[in-house]
Amino acid sequence: MIYLQKYGISTTLAAKIYDYYGNRMYQVMEENPYQMADDISGVGFKTADEIARKIGIHADSDYRIRSGIFYTLLQSVGEGHIYLLEGPLLQKAGDLLGVEIQHIEKYLMDLAMERKVVLKEGGDGKRVYGVQLLLFGAEHSKNAP
Repeated sequence: MIYLQKYGISTTLAAKIYDYYGNRMYQVMEENPYQMADDISGVGFKTADEIARKIGIHADSDYRIRSGIFYTLLQSVGEGHIYLLEGPLLQKAGDLLGVEIQHIEKYLMDLAMERKVVLKEGGDGKRVYGVQLLLFGAEHSKNAP
């Protein structure tokens, strides 16, 4: 708990992190704190990014860029989108991360290989869907009247 609190993590969140990872917590924190955004309720990209910054993870870290792209895509859901075109997604993610687009576009394929996103060609360009959104949409349509 003391280890986590020195990074500004509340006692409640520290307990969740320790409960989820146990002693692996140290490894996750030092290698890829962005993993917490995927695994633990209450930890989003911005919280993980703040922790990573305090730990000393570089702004151009592969983990940070992939997590930032995925976070940007998920934020679009709150705006009513089910997908984003590749160009606008990369632009928004680049703005969020403070990284040039040409340095982040290669990570989109990584996310596709990790099965976090689906890339589909459409009449308006390459569409990027979050897999969670596709699964939610499929399940929602099964339950539709």
